[in-house]
Amino acid sequence: MDIENMKAFVSVAELRSISAAAIKLNHLQSNMTAKIKKSKLIIINNCLSEIQKA
Repeated sequence: MDIENMKAFVSVAELRSISAAAIKLNHLQSNMTAKIKKSKLIIINNCLSEIQKA
C-alpha cells in the first residue's frame, strides 16, 4: 500500500468520515473513496494470504 492510500485510510478511520478526510487531505471525495476501496482490497488480500499460509 502506498503512503497516500495509507494516509487516506488512517484519516477516514480517525475522522470516521470520508468527506471530512477528503477535506483534511485536500482531495475530492470521489478520489478518497477510490483510495479507501483500493486500501481495503490490499488489506483483505494480505489477510487472506496469511490465512492460506497457516
